Amino acid sequence: MLSIKEIERRLSAQKYYIQNVLKKDISRGYSLNPEESRAIDKACGKVTNDQRARVELASFKKDKPAKYIGYMSGNTITNWTGKPIARITSKKSHKHRGWISTEKVYFDAVGINGVKYYGMGFGDGIYCRMTARKHQGN
Repeated sequence: MLSIKEIERRLSAQKYYIQNVLKKDISRGYSLNPEESRAIDKACGKVTNDQRARVELASFKKDKPAKYIGYMSGNTITNWTGKPIARITSKKSHKHRGWISTEKVYFDAVGINGVKYYGMGFGDGIYCRMTARKHQGN
């Protein structure tokens, strides 16, 4: 199993390769054809989605972000690969009437990094936004 440092090194090398060898502007988004993907893997080392998720989780725990985008799943907030990042401690639903009837879910959660968050989403499987509480006291 690769270490977090090795995965981060490969991701950094891939970013450099995409910007400087392939001359792609990553600030605006980009796409890679299969030949370009194979060239990057050969030059920098392959990084799987599970490895990217490990780096993301390690960063979430260490850096304790003030804002984060996750996905609601029952009483859990997950990252994009489905790994739990926070436990919902309370939530309330509110239906909004309008052009399209939507249900917003407001919640409080505690991250795996120990930070207390509040946020809003649209239900299970849909993205949600989390913001760290200014006062982290009990």
